Amino acid sequence: MPNAFAAIYLRWMDQKGINRHAAAALIGVSNQTSYAYAAGTSLPPRTRLPALAIALGIPLDDLTTAVEADRAAATTTPSTAAPA
Repeated sequence: MPNAFAAIYLRWMDQKGINRHAAAALIGVSNQTSYAYAAGTSLPPRTRLPALAIALGIPLDDLTTAVEADRAAATTTPSTAAPA
């Protein structure tokens, strides 16, 4: 499921003209992690956000806001209770 961080990550790769494998090497993560970031199935740990903000060329506050919003959305699930 795409999320705000995935959109930022994909836009950065597009601007750089690189694939997920090259992106992984540039930001120091595994290929599997790069694919998960791009697919929106994984978010970077908070400790990596400062380095990622530099690599992606965006303000740390913007990146943190996007990742935290994605984390909050991931923990919010719709109600599955049947109506009474």
